[in-house]
Amino acid sequence: MRLPDGIDREISGKAASMKDYQIDEIAKLPTGVAVVYQNDWVAPVLCKVDMYSGKRVAFTRINEIGNHDEAKALNTEIVKMLISGRVNTSVNYNSDYILKNVQQYRFPTSLKIEIIQIADDISRGKCTIWNNENFCVLSNLVVELLSARICVEQIVSKANDFKELDAMLDRFISEKVSIEEKLMLVVRQCLMMQYGENNDSRRKIYNAWFIETKKQLLS
Repeated sequence: MRLPDGIDREISGKAASMKDYQIDEIAKLPTGVAVVYQNDWVAPVLCKVDMYSGKRVAFTRINEIGNHDEAKALNTEIVKMLISGRVNTSVNYNSDYILKNVQQYRFPTSLKIEIIQIADDISRGKCTIWNNENFCVLSNLVVELLSARICVEQIVSKANDFKELDAMLDRFISEKVSIEEKLMLVVRQCLMMQYGENNDSRRKIYNAWFIETKKQLLS
Protein backbone atom coordinates (compact mmCIF):
# COMPACT_ATOMS: atom_id res chain seq x y z
CA MET A 1 0.00 0.00 0.00
CA ARG A 2 1.29 3.43 -0.90
CA LEU A 3 -0.74 5.08 1.90
CA PRO A 4 -1.57 8.34 0.11
CA ASP A 5 -3.20 9.77 3.22
CA GLY A 6 -0.70 11.70 5.32
CA ILE A 7 -2.14 10.59 8.67
CA ASP A 8 -1.96 6.91 7.66
CA ARG A 9 1.67 7.34 6.62
CA GLU A 10 2.49 9.08 9.87
CA ILE A 11 0.95 6.36 12.03
CA SER A 12 2.47 3.48 10.07
CA GLY A 13 5.85 5.14 9.72
CA LYS A 14 6.21 6.02 13.39
CA ALA A 15 5.16 2.48 14.34
CA ALA A 16 8.04 1.20 12.18
CA SER A 17 10.56 3.68 13.66
CA MET A 18 10.90 5.54 10.36
CA LYS A 19 12.31 9.06 10.09
CA ASP A 20 10.18 11.91 8.75
CA TYR A 21 11.86 12.00 5.35
CA GLN A 22 11.38 8.25 5.01
CA ILE A 23 7.70 8.49 5.90
CA ASP A 24 7.13 10.92 3.02
CA GLU A 25 8.56 8.37 0.58
CA ILE A 26 5.94 5.74 1.45
CA ALA A 27 3.43 7.41 -0.89
CA LYS A 28 5.87 7.04 -3.80
CA LEU A 29 6.61 3.32 -3.47
CA PRO A 30 6.11 1.39 -6.74
CA THR A 31 4.10 -1.83 -6.94
CA GLY A 32 6.00 -4.73 -5.37
CA VAL A 33 8.07 -2.55 -3.04
CA ALA A 34 7.38 -2.43 0.68
CA VAL A 35 8.81 -1.17 3.94
CA VAL A 36 9.35 -4.12 6.29
CA TYR A 37 9.89 -3.87 10.02
CA GLN A 38 9.56 -6.10 13.05
CA ASN A 39 10.25 -5.81 16.74
CA ASP A 40 13.88 -5.49 17.86
CA TRP A 41 15.13 -4.39 14.43
CA VAL A 42 17.35 -1.31 14.51
CA ALA A 43 15.59 0.14 11.46
CA PRO A 44 13.08 -0.89 8.80
CA VAL A 45 14.29 -2.22 5.46
CA LEU A 46 13.08 -1.63 1.92
CA CYS A 47 12.17 -4.83 0.08
CA LYS A 48 11.15 -5.59 -3.48
CA VAL A 49 9.17 -8.66 -4.48
CA ASP A 50 9.41 -9.82 -8.09
CA MET A 51 6.16 -10.07 -10.02
CA TYR A 52 4.66 -13.56 -10.13
CA SER A 53 5.68 -15.17 -13.41
CA GLY A 54 3.13 -18.00 -13.45
CA LYS A 55 -0.33 -18.05 -14.95
CA ARG A 56 -2.55 -15.35 -13.49
CA VAL A 57 -6.17 -16.35 -12.98
CA ALA A 58 -8.96 -13.96 -12.11
CA PHE A 59 -10.57 -14.55 -8.72
CA THR A 60 -13.92 -16.29 -8.94
CA ARG A 61 -16.25 -16.31 -5.96
CA ILE A 62 -17.66 -19.72 -5.14
CA ASN A 63 -21.44 -19.70 -5.00
CA GLU A 64 -22.08 -20.54 -1.37
CA ILE A 65 -25.00 -22.67 -0.31
CA GLY A 66 -27.31 -20.24 1.42
CA ASN A 67 -30.77 -21.66 0.77
CA HIS A 68 -32.28 -23.28 3.87
CA ASP A 69 -33.39 -26.43 2.06
CA GLU A 70 -29.98 -26.88 0.41
CA ALA A 71 -28.21 -26.32 3.72
CA LYS A 72 -30.51 -28.82 5.46
CA ALA A 73 -29.88 -31.41 2.75
CA LEU A 74 -26.11 -31.05 3.11
CA ASN A 75 -26.27 -31.10 6.92
CA THR A 76 -28.37 -34.25 6.74
CA GLU A 77 -25.82 -36.12 4.63
CA ILE A 78 -22.90 -34.98 6.79
CA VAL A 79 -24.64 -35.92 10.04
CA LYS A 80 -25.52 -39.35 8.66
CA MET A 81 -21.89 -39.85 7.66
CA LEU A 82 -20.56 -38.70 11.03
CA ILE A 83 -22.79 -40.96 13.12
CA SER A 84 -23.16 -43.91 10.73
CA GLY A 85 -20.69 -45.98 12.75
CA ARG A 86 -22.56 -45.41 16.02
CA VAL A 87 -25.65 -47.43 15.05
CA ASN A 88 -26.05 -51.16 14.45
CA THR A 89 -27.82 -50.87 11.11
CA SER A 90 -26.58 -49.60 7.78
CA VAL A 91 -26.87 -45.86 7.15
CA ASN A 92 -27.02 -44.62 3.58
CA TYR A 93 -25.41 -41.27 2.80
CA ASN A 94 -23.94 -39.65 -0.30
CA SER A 95 -20.22 -39.02 0.26
CA ASP A 96 -19.78 -37.63 -3.27
CA TYR A 97 -22.49 -35.05 -2.58
CA ILE A 98 -20.78 -34.09 0.68
CA LEU A 99 -17.35 -33.62 -0.88
CA LYS A 100 -18.80 -31.69 -3.81
CA ASN A 101 -20.77 -29.23 -1.69
CA VAL A 102 -19.00 -28.88 1.65
CA GLN A 103 -16.62 -26.26 0.24
CA GLN A 104 -19.53 -24.09 -0.85
CA TYR A 105 -21.18 -23.90 2.55
CA ARG A 106 -20.45 -21.36 5.27
CA PHE A 107 -18.72 -23.78 7.60
CA PRO A 108 -15.57 -22.74 9.45
CA THR A 109 -12.54 -23.86 7.46
CA SER A 110 -11.41 -26.12 10.32
CA LEU A 111 -14.76 -27.94 10.22
CA LYS A 112 -14.57 -28.37 6.44
CA ILE A 113 -11.12 -29.93 6.84
CA GLU A 114 -12.40 -32.31 9.53
CA ILE A 115 -15.36 -33.41 7.40
CA ILE A 116 -13.21 -34.02 4.34
CA GLN A 117 -10.64 -35.93 6.41
CA ILE A 118 -13.30 -38.13 8.00
CA ALA A 119 -14.83 -38.88 4.59
CA ASP A 120 -11.37 -39.89 3.37
CA ASP A 121 -10.73 -42.04 6.46
CA ILE A 122 -14.05 -43.82 5.98
CA SER A 123 -13.29 -44.52 2.31
CA ARG A 124 -9.97 -46.07 3.34
CA GLY A 125 -11.48 -48.04 6.20
CA LYS A 126 -9.41 -46.17 8.78
CA CYS A 127 -12.04 -44.07 10.56
CA THR A 128 -11.61 -43.88 14.34
CA ILE A 129 -14.15 -41.14 15.08
CA TRP A 130 -16.73 -43.77 16.07
CA ASN A 131 -14.59 -45.30 18.82
CA ASN A 132 -15.95 -44.71 22.33
CA GLU A 133 -12.82 -42.81 23.37
CA ASN A 134 -13.45 -40.35 20.52
CA PHE A 135 -17.14 -39.77 21.22
CA CYS A 136 -16.41 -36.32 22.71
CA VAL A 137 -14.67 -35.35 19.47
CA LEU A 138 -17.61 -36.62 17.43
CA SER A 139 -20.04 -34.77 19.68
CA ASN A 140 -18.20 -31.49 19.24
CA LEU A 141 -18.23 -31.91 15.46
CA VAL A 142 -21.99 -32.50 15.43
CA VAL A 143 -22.61 -29.52 17.72
CA GLU A 144 -20.45 -27.26 15.56
CA LEU A 145 -22.07 -28.51 12.37
CA LEU A 146 -25.55 -27.74 13.69
CA SER A 147 -24.52 -24.52 15.49
CA ALA A 148 -26.20 -26.08 18.51
CA ARG A 149 -24.14 -25.01 21.53
CA ILE A 150 -26.19 -22.03 22.71
CA CYS A 151 -29.52 -23.55 21.69
CA VAL A 152 -28.88 -26.71 23.70
CA GLU A 153 -27.99 -24.66 26.78
CA GLN A 154 -31.27 -22.78 26.42
CA ILE A 155 -33.26 -25.97 25.87
CA VAL A 156 -31.81 -27.68 28.96
CA SER A 157 -32.54 -24.62 31.10
CA LYS A 158 -36.18 -24.49 29.93
CA ALA A 159 -37.09 -28.19 30.01
CA ASN A 160 -39.04 -29.37 33.08
CA ASP A 161 -38.11 -33.04 32.70
CA PHE A 162 -36.20 -35.36 30.40
CA LYS A 163 -39.27 -36.17 28.30
CA GLU A 164 -39.75 -32.48 27.52
CA LEU A 165 -36.01 -32.11 27.00
CA ASP A 166 -35.98 -34.86 24.37
CA ALA A 167 -38.99 -33.35 22.60
CA MET A 168 -37.36 -29.92 22.47
CA LEU A 169 -34.06 -31.37 21.26
CA ASP A 170 -35.88 -33.33 18.55
CA ARG A 171 -37.61 -30.19 17.32
CA PHE A 172 -34.29 -28.37 17.15
CA ILE A 173 -32.59 -31.26 15.34
CA SER A 174 -35.48 -31.58 12.87
CA GLU A 175 -35.01 -27.95 11.89
CA LYS A 176 -31.41 -28.70 10.95
CA VAL A 177 -31.54 -32.20 9.43
CA SER A 178 -33.97 -34.85 8.19
CA ILE A 179 -33.10 -38.14 9.88
CA GLU A 180 -34.97 -41.12 11.31
CA GLU A 181 -35.46 -41.83 15.01
CA LYS A 182 -32.52 -44.21 15.45
CA LEU A 183 -30.17 -41.49 14.22
CA MET A 184 -32.03 -38.79 16.15
CA LEU A 185 -31.13 -40.59 19.38
CA VAL A 186 -27.42 -40.52 18.53
CA VAL A 187 -27.57 -36.83 17.67
CA ARG A 188 -29.38 -36.10 20.96
CA GLN A 189 -26.61 -37.91 22.81
CA CYS A 190 -23.96 -35.90 20.94
CA LEU A 191 -25.67 -32.64 21.91
CA MET A 192 -26.03 -33.67 25.54
CA MET A 193 -22.49 -35.06 25.75
CA GLN A 194 -21.05 -31.76 24.54
CA TYR A 195 -23.34 -29.87 26.93
CA GLY A 196 -21.89 -31.80 29.88
CA GLU A 197 -18.27 -31.52 28.82
CA ASN A 198 -15.83 -29.76 31.19
CA ASN A 199 -18.54 -28.83 33.69
CA ASP A 200 -19.33 -31.01 36.72
CA SER A 201 -22.92 -29.85 37.26
CA ARG A 202 -23.75 -30.19 33.56
CA ARG A 203 -22.03 -33.57 33.50
CA LYS A 204 -24.41 -34.76 36.23
CA ILE A 205 -27.36 -33.66 34.10
CA TYR A 206 -25.95 -35.55 31.11
CA ASN A 207 -25.36 -38.70 33.20
CA ALA A 208 -28.89 -38.58 34.61
CA TRP A 209 -30.32 -38.01 31.11
CA PHE A 210 -28.27 -40.93 29.74
CA ILE A 211 -29.45 -43.30 32.48
CA GLU A 212 -33.08 -42.32 31.93
CA THR A 213 -32.75 -42.71 28.14
CA LYS A 214 -31.17 -46.14 28.58
CA LYS A 215 -34.05 -47.24 30.85
CA GLN A 216 -36.59 -46.17 28.24
CA LEU A 217 -34.78 -48.10 25.50
CA LEU A 218 -34.66 -51.26 27.63
CA SER A 219 -38.28 -51.07 28.80
